[in-house]
Amino acid sequence: MTISSSTSEYELYSWQRDLWKQVYINPLEQDKFPHALLLSGVKGIGKRDFAWYLAKGLLCQTPTHNPHSNLLEPCQTSQPCRACLLFDAHNHPDINYITIPEEKKIIPVDNIRELIQWSVLSSQLGGKKVIIIEPVEAMNVNASNSLLKTLEEPVENTLLLLISHKKQALLPTIRSRCQVLDMPVPETQDALHWLQSKSVDQAELMLSLSSGAPLAAQQLSISDHLAIRNDIIDKLLNLLLNKEDPIALAETFFKASKLK
Repeated sequence: MTISSSTSEYELYSWQRDLWKQVYINPLEQDKFPHALLLSGVKGIGKRDFAWYLAKGLLCQTPTHNPHSNLLEPCQTSQPCRACLLFDAHNHPDINYITIPEEKKIIPVDNIRELIQWSVLSSQLGGKKVIIIEPVEAMNVNASNSLLKTLEEPVENTLLLLISHKKQALLPTIRSRCQVLDMPVPETQDALHWLQSKSVDQAELMLSLSSGAPLAAQQLSISDHLAIRNDIIDKLLNLLLNKEDPIALAETFFKASKLK
């Protein structure tokens, strides 16, 4: 399994509870999970967290009710099951995560071919196997076609969770073979409450600048983007007041754009 960061950091957000009932609780009670789920939506609304938490729930051997959310979730006991222990330790053998390799801009076909070989192996814990691909639109044409074969001939007890920021960039044949879950931007009050719980300064401004996506707003608050934005605004105001040389300012902006 390849994990880019600690799975213990992932959480089920308040604005995702109805989606959780739809995707996890109801199918779990009916034992009817889709073989491929496409999580679609803008960046910064928690799609990755939802995918990882769902993966943990699918692999959990003893899901129980969370007293805080009153929802059925993975291992809400003081003695988590073996699957959850392995999951939190990044050692669960039945999950595979695919993303863009370092120093590349796409997910190459070789990664998907290796994934397909892994998918046909038996589960080492005797349960389900879960594959997460993020962002799925980063696959090149050959990789997309290879994945399509797996979608057309799904492997029993192997579930694909595909994360997409731009589902329209996917092959129509891939979209048509997945259950699509369009994840909306949360209500403003839900997003602000979460940001305030994380002690984010200027939460309303951060959320506005992030088009309502709370995780993006949190990242913005700890980056230097806001300082850069304010500096640009100050320079433009000075330009209007004839306190800036327009040619020198244009050269400054041009040089800054070349550094990106």
